[in-house]
Amino acid sequence: MSSSAKKVGSVARYGPRYGVRIRSRILEIEREAAKGVPCPRCGIVAVKRVSTSIYSCSHCGYKYAGRAYVGQFRKTVVSKEMTEEESEEKEDK
Repeated sequence: MSSSAKKVGSVARYGPRYGVRIRSRILEIEREAAKGVPCPRCGIVAVKRVSTSIYSCSHCGYKYAGRAYVGQFRKTVVSKEMTEEESEEKEDK
């Protein structure tokens, strides 16, 4: 009797339930979430998920919004330093 856990990894806990496509998507999300994500501010791999799409760096304390299950930094998130620089440029004009 062979183990099916090699093929399906951590989603073997669901057994035959929910279908192959959904289980493969869950496996992909879990593998991405397990990878270390570098902090956008300090660059050290110390980012932890606080709640859905909110991540915090345990090294520098920087909080940012990322994707729901993967802590990738979005380009739409603007840090305080950038907003201060932009406000200073607008005042100069």
